[in-house]
Amino acid sequence: MTRVTRDGVPQFTRSVSSLAALGAEFGIAPTVDPGPDSPTGDTSADTASGATIASATPAYTGDAAGSNGHRPDPVSLLARVRSLGTALAARHERDREERAAALRELAGHDALAEEIRALGTAQQDAVALRAGFEGALATPFDDPAWIYDQALRDDYAGAVAEARATERAFAALIEGKRREVERLAARAPLARLLAERRRHEDEARTKENAAEANRQRSLVLASAVRLRDGGSLQEARRVLGAVYTEFPGDPETRSILASIDRTERTVKDTAATMLLAEARRLRRADPDGATSLLAQIDTATLSAERMREIAGVAADIARHRDLISPRFLRGQAPNSLAIIAEQCGRWEVAVAIGQDPALQPGNVITPHLATAARPLHRRR
Repeated sequence: MTRVTRDGVPQFTRSVSSLAALGAEFGIAPTVDPGPDSPTGDTSADTASGATIASATPAYTGDAAGSNGHRPDPVSLLARVRSLGTALAARHERDREERAAALRELAGHDALAEEIRALGTAQQDAVALRAGFEGALATPFDDPAWIYDQALRDDYAGAVAEARATERAFAALIEGKRREVERLAARAPLARLLAERRRHEDEARTKENAAEANRQRSLVLASAVRLRDGGSLQEARRVLGAVYTEFPGDPETRSILASIDRTERTVKDTAATMLLAEARRLRRADPDGATSLLAQIDTATLSAERMREIAGVAADIARHRDLISPRFLRGQAPNSLAIIAEQCGRWEVAVAIGQDPALQPGNVITPHLATAARPLHRRR
């Protein structure tokens, strides 16, 4: 170590004679590059796990320059990377061997499972045969198929016993193979493969179910459009109900529902216009007939302008019917109202507009509601 003074400040410098000494100064262990005559051997014992590799060749985590402004030895870093690559290649090879062994176990597992299914089918055949033998023995005496010969009956009974023994033998064989399948499935490599396969099967099933749901959705939407275009608006809305419940945010479903609502409003407005025109024509000559026409109008979706027209015709009808103290009364249902009048000391609905069940022609109105009604002024 040498002391020097720079700008009046004492500083110390250290001299090194080799790269090894420089590495020791910065805490870098020397690495010996094996020569061509060096024994290679099996490195699996030294690289059995990632922890062993990490401890043997710690990763460099700093920036290019050291903490003292010096760069690390690139030769040492390259040696570390080579050692890490060798260890990873060895582990990769062992991984391939373990995977091949696990796949062989998986094939054996699947073969056993298939054998169990085949044995189960054979066992059911034995059950069916036994049932047939027992059925023959159980034939009633008065049945033409009743077995008369005792020796034949004994042979049938023997066949039943053999069938039962066959069932028990199949059950024992199936149980033994099922335990073998469970033992294989509990092994760690095979358990991983089985779990991975189940995950892939679940993903495929989920995609398949989603594709089928989308296909059914498309069929339902097409059916709803046909019903809407054919004028069956309520049926179209009913068909869309299940799809809307399952896909509440689906824009296409909401668009079709909105188009059904628009079509329904147009249809009802057209029908209301026709009935209103006929009621207006009859309001003087046949006010009772005009009243009946107004009661047929579905007002739930009509515009405020159309409702004002209907209310005006209803007022004209009330004037031509010479009602006593007629009043306007609004109902609870949307766009529903009525003209009530005094009749034999009580208030009754004279003209009903809308679908409020409490405001139908002839219904009696309580005095409290009648007081809240707005008087119908006569024209001067």
